[in-house]
Amino acid sequence: MHEYIVVWDVETTGLNPKEDFIIQLATLKFRKSDNSFKDGKKWYIKPAHDFTISPKAQETHGLSKEFILANGVYFKDIANEFFEMIKDADLLTYNGNSFDIKFLNEECKRWGLELPITGKKFYDAFAMECRFNPRDLSSVYKKYTGKDLEYMEYEQLLP
Repeated sequence: MHEYIVVWDVETTGLNPKEDFIIQLATLKFRKSDNSFKDGKKWYIKPAHDFTISPKAQETHGLSKEFILANGVYFKDIANEFFEMIKDADLLTYNGNSFDIKFLNEECKRWGLELPITGKKFYDAFAMECRFNPRDLSSVYKKYTGKDLEYMEYEQLLP
């Protein structure tokens, strides 16, 4: 078990880690024993290749191509700083086990780097939320109506 936990998030140009790119990487590092803040860093990442930002992605994070080109750095130039940040930490994301980690892994591959994550615990707040608050139809119906979902025959629903 590591002494620290790093909360991290990426913003991307789209949803496909093979074709889209990380354009922002942000971290916050806390000591697990007392939740004290240790460090934090945000980088704007300039993709190594020509890129476009999908309209939906830009609507979500508000980052434009012009902003990234003017303020971004290449991932290879900050990779060691990021790796140092996470070396003695477990990792916490929101939906990161199915999204962020795939993008980070692809970004490392593009630069011939290996993501140093062996032996780390991964916590995904979204997965935890889904586990404690199921989103199947019966659970969602009960959450919003306070009632159990009743089975009805299709014909019973017709006027």
